[in-house]
Amino acid sequence: EGIGFIDFSNTISTNHPGGLLNEMTTIYSIVNSLTYNLEEIKQVKILIGGVEKETLAGHCLLLLPMDMDLSITDVTPPPAKTAATLQ
Repeated sequence: EGIGFIDFSNTISTNHPGGLLNEMTTIYSIVNSLTYNLEEIKQVKILIGGVEKETLAGHCLLLLPMDMDLSITDVTPPPAKTAATLQ
């Protein structure tokens, strides 16, 4: 279905420095790395300790799969694949 699941140990939450910007940076560095570099992954679902968690450190919801969001980076989105480019 294009969803990549990634499971971290509880350490990612317990040792996280917190704060909205720090949490967004952590989450989107993971999501963007996977969706940008692996064509088959369109969204990423982050699990912690093998289960769904509401947030990583109290700010950003993790309950739904997440799409690439390059708005906090200076990276340009990859070119869209079309039928013409696949031939």
